Amino acid sequence: MSPLPTHPDIGNGRGQLLVRDRLLVEAASMFRYKGYGHTTTRELAERVGLQKASLYHHMVTKESLLFDICTSALKRIGDSVEEAVKDQTEPAVRLRTAVMAHVRSALQDADMHATMLIEMRSLSPQHYEIVHGARSQYEEMVRGFVQEAQGARELRRDVESKWMTLSLLNLLNWTIFWYHSGAGVTPEELGEILFDIYLNGTGARTPFESDVIVRRGAAKAGDGRGRSAAR
Repeated sequence: MSPLPTHPDIGNGRGQLLVRDRLLVEAASMFRYKGYGHTTTRELAERVGLQKASLYHHMVTKESLLFDICTSALKRIGDSVEEAVKDQTEPAVRLRTAVMAHVRSALQDADMHATMLIEMRSLSPQHYEIVHGARSQYEEMVRGFVQEAQGARELRRDVESKWMTLSLLNLLNWTIFWYHSGAGVTPEELGEILFDIYLNGTGARTPFESDVIVRRGAAKAGDGRGRSAAR
């Protein structure tokens, strides 16, 4: 992935950086649960234990803070996936490894990812284009893994890789809105489950058997319509 914009350090001391990190985390949580438009800078300052005037030593504007959250979320998940797959050569293993890393990173930074997904529309046009471009680059990286698996006949090839990729990301991304630590599975176990569902589906029958059943059902439905019309 192309590098995302780097965020300038705020201050020279470790304490300043820790405040900045905490501000990103707390802002992501508030933007996610309260909404970007309904979160005030005064509330953000109180959340991190600062006076409102002091808050602007750690951010430029509220919108720039949202931008930093979005770019941080995408950079972290992109870096995690790239690091995880770098030593893998088998297409199916690379795809599985990417899925596992995606789920682990997304759940670890759930508030940031949720904010990026649902609030990026609140960004300025310039910032929106940057974030949208970064999302597209990440999707292209995942699409590359899908295409490799299709080329190796590990995935079906009758569906365009674009739709296969978007289906996979849809399956993975929305876990952040329902998963919690008491869900009964670890992030690693959930990643395995989702990859298995993506690779093998959820039907108990083989694809051939499922196709026969679907065709029979369609034929019966058509026959029923014909009888109704005859009456």
